[in-house]
Amino acid sequence: MKKNQLPISLVIIWTSSIFLGLLSSVPQRAAPRFNPAETAVNAGVTVTFALLMWYVNMYTLSQRPQKTPKQTIPYPQLNQPL
Repeated sequence: MKKNQLPISLVIIWTSSIFLGLLSSVPQRAAPRFNPAETAVNAGVTVTFALLMWYVNMYTLSQRPQKTPKQTIPYPQLNQPL
């Protein structure tokens, strides 16, 4: 099976992951008891998870075959119970 190359820049992957981490820490910064260490850990976990999901999705999408199989649905059989 031939692998597909997905043209996604590393800058896009890292920037979006960091932005998501910063965005997820906004509610903690607005809390009355702001804890910088906890906020940094939560943002780091979010960034790590976002990066992991980017790479898992890119790997999964590159494993798909070039040509999708033709789907055959027996429409008369689906209409019989109706």
